[in-house]
Amino acid sequence: MKHALLIFMFLMICGNPGASLSATPPPWPPAVLANTDKMIENGLSREEIMAVTQAMVQARFEEQYIISLQNAVMQAYNQGLPTAPLNDKILEGIAKHAPPPSIIMAMARITNRYTHALQLATQLTGEKSQINQWGALIATGNAAGLPFEDLEKILHQIQARSTTENEKKSNLFITQTLTTARDMARQTVTPEAVTKIIGIAIAKGFNGNEMQELNRTFSTHARQNSLEIVTRNCLMNLARGNSPTEALHNFGSGNGNGGAGSKGPGNGNLDSSRGNSNDNSGSANGGSGDTGGTSGGNNANSGPSGNGGGESGSGNGNGGGNGQGR
Repeated sequence: MKHALLIFMFLMICGNPGASLSATPPPWPPAVLANTDKMIENGLSREEIMAVTQAMVQARFEEQYIISLQNAVMQAYNQGLPTAPLNDKILEGIAKHAPPPSIIMAMARITNRYTHALQLATQLTGEKSQINQWGALIATGNAAGLPFEDLEKILHQIQARSTTENEKKSNLFITQTLTTARDMARQTVTPEAVTKIIGIAIAKGFNGNEMQELNRTFSTHARQNSLEIVTRNCLMNLARGNSPTEALHNFGSGNGNGGAGSKGPGNGNLDSSRGNSNDNSGSANGGSGDTGGTSGGNNANSGPSGNGGGESGSGNGNGGGNGQGR
């Protein structure tokens, strides 16, 4: 949250050369003051509420919209949902000069997403802190592009495996499996491929540490090579490996064809489906569906391709297309 506030202050100052930290902010309307006090009395973070409300007042939001946005945060809090993604959404909307009604709609989508995600997490445990952690991973995975239908398939596989392990190992396995699925989706791996990769890894008996290593290895290769080829080689080598250790050892081997065309630029907006953002699930990279700029598309047409070899089997073809970001 503090990181998001710092970014917001930077954007506001840079977006308005005449602004300064010493500029006198407009006064808060009495109704906004009263509603803010009510939120704090109900237990919401004073620091966050004051900062976000000040940002809305500074952005000259009408009183009715400030109160509506505050109430959306308070309602989520009363329902046991995390409020940080909603506060971040307000700050993002202000930074992007989005109209308040658009921010309200985006917040409703976030609320619905987390409500469903937390319901799914209760299938895995009855422990509150674990429900919140795994619910956040499920929600951010969905925001990154994994449909709930595919996430439910992964959860069913997790349930079948986790019942055979002790609680500590099971919790690590669940956390790392959901994190790996979420991170792959953030790298724009297709939902079908993510589900297959995770399914094979679970069937091979990957434990929590091995799932974490799979995530790290995949991300490393994806940064250096064509995502399409890395995904294909990952599936091939996981299926071929007789054990988790062997599957990971052979991860980068195999042959592939030339890489796809370049990704096009993305456009940041409140309805983006992928991007980079900070969330509150302890994640590394990537962004939620309603928080962050979009990533470039993957539909560029590749040029003539050669035969790839070596690590991740990347090809020598020249990509000829330009992908269009969503």
